[in-house]
Amino acid sequence: MQDFSESTHTPNHTPAAFRIAVLEDDAALREMWSWVLEDEGYPVQAYANPVQFLAALEQGEQLDLLLLDLGLPPEPDTPECGLALLEQLMSVTPGLKVLVLTGQNQQANIFRAVRAGAFDFLAKPVAVDHLLLSVRRAQLFQQQEARLMDEGARRLTIDAPTDQGMKAVRNEAEKRLLVAVLHETDFNVHEMARRLGIKRENVYYLLKKYDLSRN
Repeated sequence: MQDFSESTHTPNHTPAAFRIAVLEDDAALREMWSWVLEDEGYPVQAYANPVQFLAALEQGEQLDLLLLDLGLPPEPDTPECGLALLEQLMSVTPGLKVLVLTGQNQQANIFRAVRAGAFDFLAKPVAVDHLLLSVRRAQLFQQQEARLMDEGARRLTIDAPTDQGMKAVRNEAEKRLLVAVLHETDFNVHEMARRLGIKRENVYYLLKKYDLSRN
């Protein structure tokens, strides 16, 4: 495992790799989660605080998934720093999948995290099999998004204004994926969640985000 707090070396990732960052101030948990993910073959970078993580992004670190503990310094006993970072990331790196870990006032924090754009969430203590399942869901969802975005770019039929950049293209691809699954499942939210590999709460968030309904 490589902890950014101890080294600035960047591993040589392959283009097909699903690159993961672990942002956790507890050194034991940070090391454990990083080891578990690396044992599954994922390239992992570990960070002890938001300052280190944001510095790495500014230096060009490329990521696909962030494992984010909401209780971060300088206020580790509240979720505010983690939620603020999540909102910031969703505005500047909308393609990044964020898997939120929370152990404080779970229901309220989960609602706030999903509303801010979290892909998924896990309550502490986190079981290894649940963590790996969520990571694989994020990877699958990203692959589906990338395929639809590529199809849209090649066919030039995507309705997103080009002056809005890739965020608009990604949103259109995400909406198309949601609409397709919505029709295939006859608006069965449980089945939609299963096919997309996400929780039902996330499906409701996406339906509201794109103002989609049965009619």
